[in-house]
Amino acid sequence: MTLFYPSPFHEILIIGKDDKFGFIDLANNVTIAPKYDSSFQFEKEGIALVCENGIYNLIDTNGKELIQNSSYTNAVPSLSEGLIPLRNDKGYCYINYSGEVTIPGPFTSAESFNAGLAIVMSGYQYGIINTKGEYICEPIYRAIATNHYDENNKPIITASYSEETKFNTACYSYDGNLLFDTPYDTIQFYSYLNNDIGIVYDGGKYGCINNRGIEVIPVKYTKLSPIYSSKNLFIVQNSDYKYGIIDTLGQEILPFSYDKIEESLGDLLTIKANNKYGFYNIKTHTLVEPTYDEICSYDEENVIVRNGQKYIYLNSDGVPLT
Repeated sequence: MTLFYPSPFHEILIIGKDDKFGFIDLANNVTIAPKYDSSFQFEKEGIALVCENGIYNLIDTNGKELIQNSSYTNAVPSLSEGLIPLRNDKGYCYINYSGEVTIPGPFTSAESFNAGLAIVMSGYQYGIINTKGEYICEPIYRAIATNHYDENNKPIITASYSEETKFNTACYSYDGNLLFDTPYDTIQFYSYLNNDIGIVYDGGKYGCINNRGIEVIPVKYTKLSPIYSSKNLFIVQNSDYKYGIIDTLGQEILPFSYDKIEESLGDLLTIKANNKYGFYNIKTHTLVEPTYDEICSYDEENVIVRNGQKYIYLNSDGVPLT
């Protein structure tokens, strides 16, 4: 018999036996015998999603099925904000924890609710609904996301749509009001950039806008990647396929002189030019020019490099250690 971790909300564990799943309490008493093809942990409301013979249902801690005559053959296994998406032969709908259909749909696809909003697909277009099933954004978009937030920690909606032969992307507030429209194919905001900067892609080029839709880095780079250990630096590649580093204002921090720049460990970036290697410390703004045959290893404070058969130990600013 296989035991799984208990639910963070209930002292009940999932057990597995002969490819079937059930539940057991911490006193080793079987509360629900293994009979399910799959099962998920109990939520704080005392509800768990299970699947038996290819049919999904919700059960309580006594094993009582909450959906009468269930015909659901697929589910998004996340009970969120009192609702769960389940699919039958008509499509997806949302079921509450009493087993009742509260948002009938049907939807082609459906995601779990987050901060009161859920992304759904109708036909081949995406939209967003609230927990009442009302459309905040009508299903007219080719792509949609809610991955960044305003100053009140409410999700901001990013939606891409087609206009004649061009894709555009707009941002909407939590209640569906247009914040700004853009001519870009896509916009991606990142939480570690404090949601202030969005990376945009348009016609094979990358740039950045701020959270008011104003372009702050020209859309002209063939590659643009945020540096995870920094909140205001990007590794970029220009049209000559040379790499450099710029900040969120588009100012050049390292010139476009390198064949490759990539993150390595912590504040250190590996730099390559003419088949030689060096590194850049973004914390101390120290550049160690690429003069080494190989960078062998990094740790938090030291770097081991090689020239020919000679290995050299450096600190994180490139000073040789004795």
